[in-house]
Amino acid sequence: MDYQDYYQEWKKEYEKSLNAPMPWIGMYVAAASLVCSLAMAADIIHGIRRRKIWFPCKFFTMNATSLAILAVAMKLPVDLTTPMLTHLDKDAKITSEVFMIIVMGNFLISFASRSNDQSFMNIVALGILVVTIVVDVGIQLHTELRYYFLFIFSPKFYIFSMLMLLVTLSSLALTNPTTKRYMQLKYNELHETACEGGKLEEAGNLTHQKLKEVVEKYWVMAETGSPQFVMARLVTSAMSGAICSVTAIPLIIGDILILRGINTIDGPKSIYLWSTTWIFAIQSIGMVLGIIAPICRWFTAVSINCNNVFTNHHHIEFKLVENFWIQRLVEWKKIPLTLPIWGMKCKKVIWNLKLLILNLCIGVQIGIVVASKLVQLISIIIALPFFSCFYYCKRMKEDPTSNSSASANNRSLEPKNSSPELDL
Repeated sequence: MDYQDYYQEWKKEYEKSLNAPMPWIGMYVAAASLVCSLAMAADIIHGIRRRKIWFPCKFFTMNATSLAILAVAMKLPVDLTTPMLTHLDKDAKITSEVFMIIVMGNFLISFASRSNDQSFMNIVALGILVVTIVVDVGIQLHTELRYYFLFIFSPKFYIFSMLMLLVTLSSLALTNPTTKRYMQLKYNELHETACEGGKLEEAGNLTHQKLKEVVEKYWVMAETGSPQFVMARLVTSAMSGAICSVTAIPLIIGDILILRGINTIDGPKSIYLWSTTWIFAIQSIGMVLGIIAPICRWFTAVSINCNNVFTNHHHIEFKLVENFWIQRLVEWKKIPLTLPIWGMKCKKVIWNLKLLILNLCIGVQIGIVVASKLVQLISIIIALPFFSCFYYCKRMKEDPTSNSSASANNRSLEPKNSSPELDL
């Protein structure tokens, strides 16, 4: 055996020893994906039990632990060195990318109840992970190492969707402190209104009807004052739900077809071997579970604004851009520089650069809000006939005789000291 043959034999043995642990690394990725999927499923079960169809984030929140687990689950899209030439490998990669989009959609309201510093650090960590995925996928596209068997959308579309969700999450993180201050002011105003009928401390002096009305008012204040509910009903929920639906639903249908015929796929074996099937299956199931929360939050935002169409509050909902979206950025523009910089010219250059960056951020923020409102407006136009039928059937159920004059007479016979009906 000459030196060349010996070298080739040694190279094959060395590559074989390197590839030996790859199936177990794949199972590690599948386990991380399973943890994320189970956490999203736990939030769905919790929301159903609490009858909160906007599904608050209790188990699957954006923190250091969940981001670390998510980074492990994204092993396939960022793998630049392992040759993955089978159809299943390539479909597992694109499934991982869409799984990341679904996870970001579930993260949308998770930082609403956290401090400003925690929200900032989590957004930075998520941004680093997203940028890493985007850069690695871009390198694979540039070197033509990727060809998708499920060519439903261009891979660039998934990259764009991921970046759009990252910008949307950053937009919400910027408005979070302003929203909390605004909600505190509104709570104080509503607290004064609720106290007009009597205080809960004076329950002994209240009649049964008055006590019921006061408790209902405080219940509405507690439910609608939740920071996560405030985030869930914002227009960005419509944007997040639309992006997750457009990217995930076609791929889920394709994944189901792949899973049904997975044993009939011929060709070269994956380096991850049987673990690729587990990653593909678990992340596909995770997409099915994870798409529920973004779609339901989209439905919540649309239903609340559809309800406002039938009331006198629709002009409030359809303002172009409310002040709280850009208030924090405007405040930052007014903060003077505290850097130890010598020289007026240097300070002026840095100040102008700061204003340029903040003006760019304000423009991006306004663009996100306008795009989200456009998506919500289109959703309302589509859903308005269904909600009109719903409210009509509800009125018919409450008044089967449809006798408007009789119902008006009944309302006129109500006691004058009774509080008006609450718009829950």
